[in-house]
Amino acid sequence: MTKENTGSKGGAAMFEEYYQPIPDLNAYLERIGIKKEEPTLDYLNKVILNHQLSIPFESIDSAILKVPVHIDPQSLYEKIIVNKRGGYCFEMNSIFYELLDGLGFNVYSCMGKVMGSKDVDAHVIGMHKGNIVTIDGKYYYCDVGFGDGMPPGAVLIGDDERTVVCGEVFFIKKIKENWYVLQKEDENGSRQNIIKFSTFAQDKVDFIAPNFYGHMSPDCLFTYTLLVDKRLENGHVNIRNHTFTYKNGSEEFSETVTDRKRLQELLAEYFGINVELGEGEYRSGAE
Repeated sequence: MTKENTGSKGGAAMFEEYYQPIPDLNAYLERIGIKKEEPTLDYLNKVILNHQLSIPFESIDSAILKVPVHIDPQSLYEKIIVNKRGGYCFEMNSIFYELLDGLGFNVYSCMGKVMGSKDVDAHVIGMHKGNIVTIDGKYYYCDVGFGDGMPPGAVLIGDDERTVVCGEVFFIKKIKENWYVLQKEDENGSRQNIIKFSTFAQDKVDFIAPNFYGHMSPDCLFTYTLLVDKRLENGHVNIRNHTFTYKNGSEEFSETVTDRKRLQELLAEYFGINVELGEGEYRSGAE
């Protein structure tokens, strides 16, 4: 497996804001409740898990507020660290790249395709961003921007390599040269295709166009579907359009939500998101 050269940052002068470091690495670490350590695999797994437990995946800006989504480090820092929001994949894995890089990990970003239940040969638009970390000559797929179903730790990249993280079983299977599929095993031993990704290293500016499509196109899921998800110690809490679901171990309940005020209350109580949504009903989903 070879990491391709992404080129010199000097050639991207018109996009300088994308190559600035996040303002305060320690504030980021405080946001996810950990301290800086040596860049080992154990520490990488701790960073990924704490990130998922602390910062929610969410599409509030594109689905409800209808405001632009920016993925430069300064904008992401203000939204996610200072204002304690979350984001979708291009936001979450972009700022996560900055964290890993700042912590001394050998990291680069890759393009992915969300598969769901589709076959690996299905034609799917590349609308996901992931990160790949190299430790002791081995490559690991790392993701904090997918929501329910994403691995709570680093997954070894190989030809059908098996990784167990926090009791969950994942495989990464090689499809063809430089292309792999992340699979999750269920309690019956069956595998679900989650994300197909390339190990070709992508430059930061490569994600500007897909991010624009992701939050602006009426054909993109994130512009018409409210998605909010946060990992819990033994489960997840999430909102999909008008359905709120909480599952943590044996405790499980759900609620139908149509009112902006109630949505705002749930976001604050269960996700730590404090955002002004106004009053009245909100429209989300295929309405």
